This record gives sequence, C-alpha cells and structure tokens, in this order.
Amino acid sequence: MALGKNNAPMRILKVQSKINQLTGVLSRMVNLQRFFWNCARYKRYPDNNGSSIPEISEQLENIQRVFLELRCLYSLVIDGFIFDPHFFLRPPKGLREFRILWAMRQEWWKQFAKHPFVGLRSLFIHVETDQFFDLAEDVCSDNSFTLGCVSVSGLRTFKIFGRSKLPIDLEDCIVRNNPNLDEDSFRHMCYRRGASIAAKCFWKIDSRALAAAKILWSSLPGQYATGDDTADSLNSKAAKAAYKSLNIMRRLLNGMAPQCAETFGNSLKRGHQVNIEDIVKEWIPKLVKMYEEDPGHNAGDVITIRDAQVPPGNPNLSEGIADVFYGSNYYY
Repeated sequence: MALGKNNAPMRILKVQSKINQLTGVLSRMVNLQRFFWNCARYKRYPDNNGSSIPEISEQLENIQRVFLELRCLYSLVIDGFIFDPHFFLRPPKGLREFRILWAMRQEWWKQFAKHPFVGLRSLFIHVETDQFFDLAEDVCSDNSFTLGCVSVSGLRTFKIFGRSKLPIDLEDCIVRNNPNLDEDSFRHMCYRRGASIAAKCFWKIDSRALAAAKILWSSLPGQYATGDDTADSLNSKAAKAAYKSLNIMRRLLNGMAPQCAETFGNSLKRGHQVNIEDIVKEWIPKLVKMYEEDPGHNAGDVITIRDAQVPPGNPNLSEGIADVFYGSNYYY
C-alpha cells in the first residue's frame, strides 16, 4: 500500500481501524507475558513527513491505556514505530526486559529518557550494521542530539549493538543512572568502544588499500601485454587483478576486527589512551605480510604490493603502490 496525497484520508481511516483492532485484541489478553511489535518499516502507514499524526491521537491514547493494564507483561520487543513515528508506548510496571530493534526518532528518544521503567532489569538495543564495521561514510554515523539524562535506574543488564542513529550520550546516561549494571554489560561496552576505534583505523587502512588498488589497475596493462591483447582486454585483466587484491585486503581486515576490538576495549577499560595514527602505522606492515602470505594471493593474477611499481614515464602516477600503501607520501 503506497502512500500518496490523493488517498491520505483513506489511509488514515485504515490506520485508525488497525489501531482499534489491536486495542480490542490487547484488552482481552490480560495475561500476556511477551509482546513483539514488528511494524511498518517502509511507509506502509503515513508518517506525515516525520511529524506526529494528529488524526490518530485518540486511537493511540486508547491503546496506551489498554497497554498499561497488561500487568503480566515482562518482555517487550519493538521493531519499528508504532503507527506514529513519535509515539512512545509506555510499558506497564513490572516489565523486566525491553528490546529496541529499530532506529527511532529524536522525539521518541526524549520520551524514552523521561520514562522511569519501574522494574526494568534488562535493556537491549539492536540497531546493527550489515558488517562488523562499515567502511567510509558509515563509520561514526551517530545522531547529533543528546538526552542529558535518563530516568530508568534499576537496570542490571544493558547492551547496544550497532552505531546507527542513537543519541550520542545514551550509553553514558544509562551508566550514570544505573550503578548496579553487571560486569558483562561493562565488558560489552568496552568491546563496543574498541570496535569503534577498530572501525576508524581500518577505514584509514582501507583508503590506502583502495588507492594502491587504483595504481595497480593503472600499472598492470603494460605488464599483461602479450602483443595479442586489445586495450579493452588488458584493462579488463588489470581491473580483475586490482579488484581481487583489494578484496583480499578487505577480507583480512574483517578477520582482524574482533580481536582488535577486544584489544582496544581492554586498553580503554584499564584507562589507557588508544592512538589511532599509531595503530595504523603498527598494523600496516602486519597486514601486508598477511596479505602476501594469503593463499588467494598466489592465484596468478594478484600482484605483490611491495613489488608492483608504476611503469616509468607515467607522469600521473609518480608513486609506487608500496609507497602509497605504506604512506610515505600519502595524506588522509
């Protein structure tokens, strides 16, 4: 059901009807213990360009009233907004576990921060990226808003997975107001912060690997020339070799990520500073050695980073691949 200007009134009526149906069902489930809300991700409901939807406010008040009566509810999982992107469904007292699986809007988080969550013991936020770390633009993608403080104070377990679209100070606010968090929660926080440092380091290394691959691509046609190849076929071979080399490097980076995250996290836990520039300098020689010892590197169409140089006389590529990768003349 696509959202359109012409059918907005009809869509509002449908949403009102769905809220009323759910309210009726919940009112008869007084012994409900677990509630998993898997809702509209792709604008199946109108979101009024991110604003609240006043036409459904009465229906939302009704479902809120019924929800607070679910006194047996101890586990709540929310994957997506609940009809209105700004609507925060206050859970009943006695809730023990709350899982958030969707990147909520700022207004939602502000209401979250004000709610005391009496009786809540476990809070899990799963806003995960597709990989252990994302390259380039996806590193450090936290929102620019803060909460200042939160009201929840009885948590024993608290974990965040992923970095996308969370209040910058969410983790710090939770820790400050919940002194009884268990050791596993603190261990997870250190690991997560270590993963953030690893992501930044590996992004810098990946940018060098990408620059080296581009030079490799430009230098290989001359090395592949046999007299029978056309310019297009030479470029195709060069592109394939450069792409394979880059993929090997990225695979090695991904393989190193968990160990590095744990190492950096443990350093932070002990109160040590972690210098990203020093880490990059330390790890590049190790990574190159792993790259050159990798089985995929000996497949016949991957050139050694140390040895592959730009052909003499090329005015646009004055550096060798090794020079770029090791950073002798490379700025980032």
